[in-house]
Amino acid sequence: MYRTTKSLLSPVVVFLAGAAALLAAEPTSKPARRPLTLRLPERNWALLIPSKGLRVQEYQLDPRGRQARFLAKNATTDLMVSAFLELAAHDGDAKACRDFYWARAKQSPVPKKDVEFFESGPIALVRYTVPQYRGMKVRQHNVNAYLAHDGLWIYVHLSKAHFEPADQKLFDDVIRHLRIAENHPPDTRELSVFGLTFFQQQDYDKAARYFQQALNLEQSKRTLNRTMWRVLVDQLGMAYGIGGNPAKAKGVFEYGISVDAEYPMFYYNLACVYAEMNDLDRAIHYLIKAFERQDNLDAGERMPDPRSDSSFTRFQYDKKFQAAIEKIASSRPVKAQ
Repeated sequence: MYRTTKSLLSPVVVFLAGAAALLAAEPTSKPARRPLTLRLPERNWALLIPSKGLRVQEYQLDPRGRQARFLAKNATTDLMVSAFLELAAHDGDAKACRDFYWARAKQSPVPKKDVEFFESGPIALVRYTVPQYRGMKVRQHNVNAYLAHDGLWIYVHLSKAHFEPADQKLFDDVIRHLRIAENHPPDTRELSVFGLTFFQQQDYDKAARYFQQALNLEQSKRTLNRTMWRVLVDQLGMAYGIGGNPAKAKGVFEYGISVDAEYPMFYYNLACVYAEMNDLDRAIHYLIKAFERQDNLDAGERMPDPRSDSSFTRFQYDKKFQAAIEKIASSRPVKAQ
């Protein structure tokens, strides 16, 4: 069958890392740095967090549309920023949100000193210090920021170990620019992450919808680098194909070839489409083209082995298919996954 997300994102082998890679990927051009965003599908607003020096390390989205979170780090300053949003436990503003989450935080055995409650515009905050952790002096400075919006509660946590007074500016800069942006439609990366989420949940119709929206944006203005653009096209084609729409899958992979003619996986997945459509001649044609280009795989990728691929199961004992595989193997050994 079409290759899986795991092999697609190799060497990234877990979904959280794959989504984080998409969110952290550099655009093809580098305008003013985009803020980090956190949002839920079907909501036309987003939480914006200034991204200076921050790189997303983990990302998680609840496919039911109830929760989203990410963890980011500035490798130079060691500032950690995590953001979390979910459906509110009950009606209430930012202070109610703070009361709810701080009650949970107080149950933690981690000691908290110099606790201070304050507000900044619509944001309710708590500032505190963790002097030590498991017997080690860490002098960790923490600021929790809370907001409430559109039936959701939002919790942003900033922390830095071995805090010095000069580090306060790092925290102030984030809090000062932390905001909710209305009428802020998702960009290509966010739509791609939504697609990945639903793909992992095997909801291929929803996955295809978000991947298609992302590709539409890319066709209007290219923002993804080559590797991530290939990821997007591949995922869209697979979502259509596995979801039972081979005609649309075929169109996507043909489009990929028209733009990036030397990438072998577009040909391989197109061969899978034709095999699923029981068109052996075209399947063989594109298999050969795929393996002729296998040197153009992205770093960490390997060609699938059609001899063990379920798309070609019906042809395993077909003499024409066997001859094609022998021809591929003789000209270039199949570097199977």
